[in-house]
Amino acid sequence: HRVDRRQRQMCIRDRVSTQSTGFTKLTKMKTQIFLILILATLAYSRLSISIDTKNGDYQVQVDGTTWLSSGSLGFHTAGRWYTNKASLRWTGSSNSVGTDALGRFNMTVLNWSSGVTPFSIRFKEYIDLEVVVFEQDFPNGVPETATGKNSEVITAFPSFTVPESTDLFFYSYIGTFAYPVIGKFNDHLPVGVQAGPIVLYDNKLRSLVISPFSNFMVGIASFTEALGLNQLSFGLQGKILSIPTGFTHSVILSAGNGVTDSLYTWGSYLLKYYGKQRSTIKSDTIIQNLGYWTDNGAYYYYKTEPGLNYEQTMVGVYDYVQKLKVPVKNFQFDSWWYPKGVNGGVKLWEPMDNIFPSGMASVDKQIGGLPLALHNRYFSPDNDYIKMGYDFFVEEFCALPKTESLYTYIMQKAKSWGMVLYEQDWLVTTFLNMNATQNNVYNSRNWLVNMGNAARKLGLTIQYCMPLPNHLLQSVEIQSVTQSRASGDYNPSNANWKVGHHSLFLWSLGLIPFKDDFWTEESQPGCVFHTCEEPNTQLETISAVLTTGPVGPSDRIGQLNSTLVLSTCRVDGLLLKPDKPATPVEKVFLPQNDVLTVIELWNTYSEFPISTGNGPAVPVKFFYVVGADLPFPQTVYPKDLGLTDGDYIATNYVTRVPIRFSSTNPLTFPKQSFGTKMDFAYYTISDAIPNSSSPAWVLLGEVDKVVPVSSQRFSEISYTSAEKSSLKVTVQGVANERVLIGAYKVSGSQISLSQVACTVDGKGTAQVVCTTQCSCQ
Repeated sequence: HRVDRRQRQMCIRDRVSTQSTGFTKLTKMKTQIFLILILATLAYSRLSISIDTKNGDYQVQVDGTTWLSSGSLGFHTAGRWYTNKASLRWTGSSNSVGTDALGRFNMTVLNWSSGVTPFSIRFKEYIDLEVVVFEQDFPNGVPETATGKNSEVITAFPSFTVPESTDLFFYSYIGTFAYPVIGKFNDHLPVGVQAGPIVLYDNKLRSLVISPFSNFMVGIASFTEALGLNQLSFGLQGKILSIPTGFTHSVILSAGNGVTDSLYTWGSYLLKYYGKQRSTIKSDTIIQNLGYWTDNGAYYYYKTEPGLNYEQTMVGVYDYVQKLKVPVKNFQFDSWWYPKGVNGGVKLWEPMDNIFPSGMASVDKQIGGLPLALHNRYFSPDNDYIKMGYDFFVEEFCALPKTESLYTYIMQKAKSWGMVLYEQDWLVTTFLNMNATQNNVYNSRNWLVNMGNAARKLGLTIQYCMPLPNHLLQSVEIQSVTQSRASGDYNPSNANWKVGHHSLFLWSLGLIPFKDDFWTEESQPGCVFHTCEEPNTQLETISAVLTTGPVGPSDRIGQLNSTLVLSTCRVDGLLLKPDKPATPVEKVFLPQNDVLTVIELWNTYSEFPISTGNGPAVPVKFFYVVGADLPFPQTVYPKDLGLTDGDYIATNYVTRVPIRFSSTNPLTFPKQSFGTKMDFAYYTISDAIPNSSSPAWVLLGEVDKVVPVSSQRFSEISYTSAEKSSLKVTVQGVANERVLIGAYKVSGSQISLSQVACTVDGKGTAQVVCTTQCSCQ
């Protein structure tokens, strides 16, 4: 039987436990109706869970259909598993209500004992949300828990049996930079310390997301052999030596419609619970403004201009972009500037004399005092800070700071040099190459939280690089982490632009994705990489902008394509972006031609309140859709973007040709042909064409920009009537900046472009009005 939220809330107050049957009787006293809930079923409108309070079995249903059935629950100690199927003794159950940061919940507790060690499990079912949180509780702790394998769990709850045959699909992330993985639920599901949240969904895209809800650095999913390789178990990873007294680990299960919506909603729950605000395109200056980067793939990555040192080379880059009038507003200095010790770790996080002879602060002054993003990596076991008295876990490969004080010391010094963003790279290397990060439930979390607290107190922000999914999950507790790399390291022609799926994960967790640096000119002889040719400069640039993250060209002096770079920003360097990162179009999560694979077809939008006549302004979205390196040709309809049926104008960014876009005339994207140059299509989609016989105007936007309608440029868009017989827009910018605005005049089957170049006035605005033609006002 189902009980709706209001009934459940009333019944829970009058619940009478009937322990002898193992079931629960709910009594609604007001109407004297008795509801016998077999297996204590507590239902949501879509998500429900059934619990057998005697043996610990449970099932998860979506719309009344069972999706997940429980496996064994228990823990490992002294070389032996204790489970509810054997060895663990049930000692009672209880029910209660409560409230936490997510809201009100009903809680069912089942208590177990090995005879020596008590163990409790808790089901928290949220009254107003489609969420269940599973908790493992160890009131006395557990000794000798380790199995020695970080691919296995030492605690198991929840656990689910994976059927041999299933209609469910999965979508997840694994490894360094959290690469997307997709498949059938019973086939190669990623697990272990390198795996991320799991999305389960059906062919209607009804979805569940399950992940750790606490202890993100040591909580995993696993197929642990001792529990059965058909059992997906969630718990603590197998290198943990012992569980402390009073320790609790939790796992969240949430439901949603569609993979994108479900992941975003799941991430929102994590952020709300831990009290972190989502990062935005205004979170820091590195995200907001055009930069110059020297990361792997950059022309000046461990390379200078012939006969010059790094100081002279970086000053040369600054002078060059100033001459081009390319408004670079920040610089990133990668790992080439500080000395290394054992295993290539940081010896001392200060500039070497031969790199910056006059010092970092002096270099920053020579490049206009621009904000700096500074790279760091793992600390070497022979680093100088140990001699200074800072406390580290020191192991053979690297060392891990134990306290916040070390980060405060190095960040404070770097801030005096001009640093605003601390880039922590090699996260995976630190985590996987140390015992201290994996054999204790607290050390890894403390490492990242200490780093984050030091940055926050100094007014700095952090970018993660080379993260595993667990690092990204952990960021929900760390407000100063605003961004993370959404790709592997760039190298010329290595398809580093593939970031849409990564961006979905980061955006869900409130982080701004960063594509990494890129070249804007195809050929740059003399580089240090396997090729000095970049055939996809346009695609790399589009990808960088659509992430909404930092944009960091990395060309050689004399080689930067200023036209391409200037298509990303205003003349003051403010980047022109959509409102959210580009993420996959929902249809790519379903099989195509009986194949389920990662498909690079993304969309995003800019949203504006637009008035048409005297009525209230209505929010309207201008969409941007890109597809590249596609295994199959793709077709996109307005409904795939959440648009109502109607006529729109889509403009091909490369050819600049407008087409009508509707349910009868969809967008098409080509299959990738052989070669390193990507076949891609990028469309910008304008407002709807009114159903009228009279000529109408439809805004294209700033015609020479990657994102033609951006909130960084447009402050007002309005039409005089629903028929859109005239258009008025207000743009913002820098005094005397030239802004090229275009709009389409639609008359019957004819579409003609009218464009006008206007100059921003001393107040930072310009107006364009389109009646018979577009003109500046």
